[in-house]
Amino acid sequence: RMQAFGLKKQSYDLVFTHPLGLFDWVQLEKNARCVITDSGTLQDECSIFHVPIVTLRDVTERAETQEAGSNILAGANRESILRAVDVVLSMPTEWTTPPEYLEKQVSVTVAKILLGHLPFTRTRLRA
Repeated sequence: RMQAFGLKKQSYDLVFTHPLGLFDWVQLEKNARCVITDSGTLQDECSIFHVPIVTLRDVTERAETQEAGSNILAGANRESILRAVDVVLSMPTEWTTPPEYLEKQVSVTVAKILLGHLPFTRTRLRA
């Protein structure tokens, strides 16, 4: 597929690797100068890690990352992507991470919500 786009294995500073585990992936992400993706989750993570991100979409469900200044939407146009990368590499990474990304004990909150929807829990609590 790379050949179809005129790319060679030695092109650009690309590094090919096997699939990474979570901890290796997060380390790679945290130490990046910028991230280029179409993933929603990476937009959140990069905002938290103060790594600028270029999102290859025209819209995002993570508008708060744009408002914070950590994320630029570039679409799929080559020139737009290159301009966006230039912008994020030249900008400071001192944005304020969206507060909802820094919530602690989210799993406890989710567990309580789920338990509240289980029939046996509601019955037991009423008794």
